[in-house]
Amino acid sequence: MLEAAAAALQAELGDLDAAWLDPGRKQRLLKLPLAAVQRLLSDYRTRTGSEATIFYTAVMWAKENGASKAHRRALGECVRLPHVPSTYLGTVVGGDAGMLLGIDSQGVSCALAYAAAKPQVKERMQQVMRLPGSQRAAWWLPKRPESSVSEVVVEWQVPLERLRSLYEAAAAGTFAREEMPDTDAKVLHGVEWSLFLKVCGKKGMATMGAFVNAKGPPGPKGGFITAGS
Repeated sequence: MLEAAAAALQAELGDLDAAWLDPGRKQRLLKLPLAAVQRLLSDYRTRTGSEATIFYTAVMWAKENGASKAHRRALGECVRLPHVPSTYLGTVVGGDAGMLLGIDSQGVSCALAYAAAKPQVKERMQQVMRLPGSQRAAWWLPKRPESSVSEVVVEWQVPLERLRSLYEAAAAGTFAREEMPDTDAKVLHGVEWSLFLKVCGKKGMATMGAFVNAKGPPGPKGGFITAGS
């Protein structure tokens, strides 16, 4: 019975990167009960292009459901931290979002060291139980199966009238900026990808540029941690 439920979960949400790009599946993912989301994040069949997606899913589910400290830590235990890209580890997991799941800076440093270590050193690290993270069984598991999604297209339609007003404001000497609504952002590899326009003016002239903004998941205070831009 439990195995049938797990198989059904895999069929619908087992490709996590694809699930985050589908509005319907995204909502179903965030409404899963704790036991189901734990099973999904710990299942060896769950596919993703980056372990950062597992971390992002754990944080977003915890925020959406007001998870208790114990439940947040349980989700943190599902993350195979040494497989999280080093840049994401340092800029996102090492910040407030990581603390939300009970992952502190010492644990992040240990994961970075483990990921860079030679095989014999990794064996030793697993044996020394006093090391930070040594009790996190998921850390020693292999890389997950690949997602079917490797890239994402971000589209944003800005009304012509709005572009004209931004241009006129900049030409008059006012710095102008317009951001894509958060609801239109696309999530891939644990990062929310969106666009913004920046318009600068001088002496009646204006220049306009479009830029990519990348944000990690929110920390305990609700603010977003910038992962890149």
